[in-house]
Order: sequence, then structure tokens, then C-alpha cells
Amino acid sequence: MIKRVKIYNNQKELSTFSILNSQFSILLNVFSLLFILHSPLSIIYAQSVTLPDILNQIENNHPELKMYEAKSKAFANYASGARSWEPPQLSGGLWMAPYQTALWKADPNNMAIPMGMGAFMISGTQMFPNFKMQKANEKYMGSMAAVERSGQNYARNNLFFEAKMNYYEWVILKKKIALLRENESLLNFIIKTGESRYTYNKEKLSNIYKAKAVLISLSNEITDMENEIQQKKVSLNTLLNRDKAYEFDIDTSYIVKDPEASSEQINTIA
Repeated sequence: MIKRVKIYNNQKELSTFSILNSQFSILLNVFSLLFILHSPLSIIYAQSVTLPDILNQIENNHPELKMYEAKSKAFANYASGARSWEPPQLSGGLWMAPYQTALWKADPNNMAIPMGMGAFMISGTQMFPNFKMQKANEKYMGSMAAVERSGQNYARNNLFFEAKMNYYEWVILKKKIALLRENESLLNFIIKTGESRYTYNKEKLSNIYKAKAVLISLSNEITDMENEIQQKKVSLNTLLNRDKAYEFDIDTSYIVKDPEASSEQINTIA
């Protein structure tokens, strides 16, 4: 009996050990997966786009511009078909034929219907249009197509203006944040230096707290600018007709043009 109890206890310990081993392996797999997801190699960088790419996507995908384009094409097609004639109509059928088909045939013995009753008729019609009215309708439809194209250009200019404004404001905010980051690192260095000097009574405590207050103010300003960048991102995603939470970044490299040089080029061309 003692040996059986020992064997049972050993089997129970082995089963509990196997359960713990399986749980440990599951936890190890979970932690390894989290480590892989948060590792620098697995970071998915946001797509960087330029201003011409944004403008091209707006022109090709914005529903308002597509609406104007569809209307202008419709009026242009109406104008091209304004001088068309109605198709000729041919018809045929029985005329004054009785329901009794036996009365259709000629019967010399029957004096009432010696020639038979009923006839088969064929008719054709063709409507001749008013050429002056067609010409006026063609001009009207063509002018409406031009109006829709003008509306499309107006809407495109407004959308491009809004996209450029958000884009350039985003660029300026990123430049400001980069400058504030440099000031933040400089303030951190000043605070660390002041704290080390304060231990030797070579710096005032008030100056250290003033520097820390300025550092917190810079951090708040950076947070506000990052929130403004998120607003610009949502506005651009709305203009691009896609999900507002879509992550992307802009290309901040740009060339500053000299207005005097451009005016000189215009004068030389003129």
C-alpha cells in the first residue's frame, strides 16, 4: 500500500509540473510576442507624402470634384445629342378585322362578304425637328457644361487652398517643435548644471525653479503644437476622402524661393 501511494503522488507531481510547464511556455510566448511588437525593428513608420501628392489625390478622389466632372460630362453629352432626330417608327396590324377568322376569307357564295372582311395595314412615321430649337438647346447645354467646369475649378481652388494651408502650417509647427526640443534639451542641461552648482552654494535655488517653470511651459507648448498637428492631419485626411485616423507624415523639405529673383526673371522674359 505504501508503494502505491508513493507512485500516485509521483504521478500527481508530474502532472502538476507539466501543467506549470505549459503555462510557463504560454507566458513566455506572449512576452516574446510583445517584445517583438515593441522592438525598434517592428515599428511601422508613417508614410511621408509631399504637397503635390496630396493635391493629386484631392483632384482624383474628392467626391465634390467628381460630382462636377460628372455633371459637365452629362451636359456635354446632352449638347452633342441635341441635333439628333427621333428614330422612324414602323407599325403594322389588322384593321377592321372581325374576331371570327372564317370571315376574313373571300366567299363568292356569300353575297354579304364576297371579298372577305378586314385588312392588314402598314404605317410609317418620321418626326421632323425644329432646327432652330435644336441649335438653341445645343448652345444651352454647352454653356451649362462650361458652368459646371467653372464650378469644378472654383471648388478645386478652394480645396487646394485648404490643403496648402494645412500642409504649410503643419510644416511650420514641426519646425517650431524641433526648435523647442532644442531649447528643452538646453534647459535640461542648465537645470542639471544649476543643481550641481547649488550643492556648492554657487547657484540660487530660485533660478533653478525658474528654469524648471520655463521647461514645463515649453513642454505644454509642445503638447499644444502636437495637438494642432493632429488637427491638421484630420483635416487633410478629410480632404483626401479617407479615414480620419489614417497615420501619415509630411515631407518638410522645401525650397525657399527668392521673390526678387523671380521678378527679375519675369522682367527678362517680358
